[in-house]
Amino acid sequence: MTTLGARIKEARTLKGNTQAELGKLLGTSDATINRYEKDIRKPDPDTLSKLSKLLDVSTDWLLGGKEYRKFDIVEIFQDSNIKITASGKPLTKEQRLNILRILNGPVSSAKPHIPLLGKIKTVAPLLTDQNIIGQVEIPADLEGKVDFALYVRDNSMIGSGINDKDIVLCKQQETASSGQIVAALINEAETTLRYFIQEDEKNLLKSANPEYKDIDLQPGAQLLGYAVKILKDPPLISAYREYNSLKEEHLQEWNNVIEKALSFGIKPSAVDEFVGTQVEIAKKLKGK
Repeated sequence: MTTLGARIKEARTLKGNTQAELGKLLGTSDATINRYEKDIRKPDPDTLSKLSKLLDVSTDWLLGGKEYRKFDIVEIFQDSNIKITASGKPLTKEQRLNILRILNGPVSSAKPHIPLLGKIKTVAPLLTDQNIIGQVEIPADLEGKVDFALYVRDNSMIGSGINDKDIVLCKQQETASSGQIVAALINEAETTLRYFIQEDEKNLLKSANPEYKDIDLQPGAQLLGYAVKILKDPPLISAYREYNSLKEEHLQEWNNVIEKALSFGIKPSAVDEFVGTQVEIAKKLKGK
């Protein structure tokens, strides 16, 4: 499987740019370009879009697809500032839309494609142009089983092997079973990927990273779909080390509490009983 980094390097070489030249055009350093090409670091969606334009290739191709230059033509017809004429007359808005419909028609590839979503700007409808940042090629056996791909933007699921900038294939659905990994919209602006847990008559979003707190689904929050497959290469050892570091840091906080309790001669059984009592009191107070 050709990696994202390998395709960036291939396209840069064909354009005749050095890493330093591409870094300057992108507004970054040659060291960052080098990390992209070695797959040590992945560009975020905005940077990926800029790279595709600078390298004269499509984001779909960079992400492993076969459509090399399709999106260059699409962008020309989408840009109303670019005047396009036919038989000496400028194309109308409706003519542009008709051409775009043809260009965005079925992909001539053996494998199907689904839209790649970045930051969700609107959920009505979810698969609108405002949310779509590219297309992702999927295995033929997943056709009809997944509707969109989500670009992960945090490390809340690192303990489950899902890292920042990974791509997750999802089935669009507003409900989920307890224990499923879901894509959800919270605060009407923030998209997150978490475990959906039904617990004590509550709907919670739980992370796989001790640094992230559970999220109580409040009115206005919306489930967008559930995860079907993670589209990624095997994770690097650095991801495992990062998770272990976070886990150890989190456990150290509890170790400090335990040591303090022991210094006062308090036994673990007493702490357990005290916590249980406080939880029961809190439940009774909430029920009033």
